[in-house]
Amino acid sequence: MKRLTLITAMMMLALITAGIAQPLCGKGMGKGMGQGKGMMGKVPGYNFYDMNQKELGLTADQLKKLKQIDDAFQKERIDGRAKCQHAGLEMKNEFSKGSINKDALLAKQDNIQKLRNDMQKRALTYKIDLYNVLTEDQKSKIDDIKRECIHQGGMGQGKGQCDGSGRGMGGNWMK
Repeated sequence: MKRLTLITAMMMLALITAGIAQPLCGKGMGKGMGQGKGMMGKVPGYNFYDMNQKELGLTADQLKKLKQIDDAFQKERIDGRAKCQHAGLEMKNEFSKGSINKDALLAKQDNIQKLRNDMQKRALTYKIDLYNVLTEDQKSKIDDIKRECIHQGGMGQGKGQCDGSGRGMGGNWMK
């Protein structure tokens, strides 16, 4: 009886772990949160402009500027993520030492929070920089596109979680 209970518990744990790990997997997921027209917000990101270039009447020069801003931001984002991961590893290593130094851990946590805050500021600056490439007429068209998305139910074509593709909730909007 104990053996059956143990096997059942292990199987349940494996199923729960697989269910939790599934959204965190590598490539090939398919459906999920994606970058589309549908999510409401105030300042759209590059994918919005790329998907709506005809509706907005973007020129080739504007698209080039938008792409340059996006590429520069993506490089900064990658570097910022790496810094956060390094800081997290340092904090993890501090925990694994024989004795826990409270002040050192708190300082490392403060550093992680500072890095995250810096990344959020850079993300907002990025979206504002993209927005400032547009003419006033193009900026007013954004509201029309957003209103149209409300009437369509807020769904947009987008990348799914874990680099899969499929229909997903529209994303890349600042709330």
